[in-house]
Amino acid sequence: MQALVAVPKISGTQALKQIWEPLVKYDFRVRDLFVDLQDGLKLCRAIQLLQVAMDDRYSSAKFELLLRKGEDKVKIPNFFFWKWGNELSNTVLVEDNEGDLYAIDIHVEQLEGNAIAYFINGITDIRDIYCAHRTCLANFQFMGQSKFVAHMTPLRPSRNEDPASMPPPTCTPRTYSTC
Repeated sequence: MQALVAVPKISGTQALKQIWEPLVKYDFRVRDLFVDLQDGLKLCRAIQLLQVAMDDRYSSAKFELLLRKGEDKVKIPNFFFWKWGNELSNTVLVEDNEGDLYAIDIHVEQLEGNAIAYFINGITDIRDIYCAHRTCLANFQFMGQSKFVAHMTPLRPSRNEDPASMPPPTCTPRTYSTC
């Protein structure tokens, strides 16, 4: 498969044309690292491969939490903290449904020789926005470098909550006043 590109005529009846070969046939093998990484196509391909490897590495780094009204700290599941805790800083970034970023502090307590981690200072902001009137299910996906993406889903009201005082479940923080 070749692509022909017509270039304006130089003189009389002569026309220039250039044949572009598809990248499928491009030789991406690295022979000399210093020289080959100066090739823009090989450099882009190397970055692309590294990004895929990073994405695959964190594909299992996810967990769910219930965010309840009145809770000031939320426990991070042990299985997650034991596996990924060494990659977390004291403050992590969480991107919500709308693309907004929140800085959330992590507090670690030692209990009978085991480390227990909690989200504090910042998790209340997300909870107050998404879960002001009800409990929310928060799905967290760890992206590496102390960053999470979280999707919040309001849950149905419990028996002791007044359903009439609840906003419709389709409301999001940006549309809350128009719901």
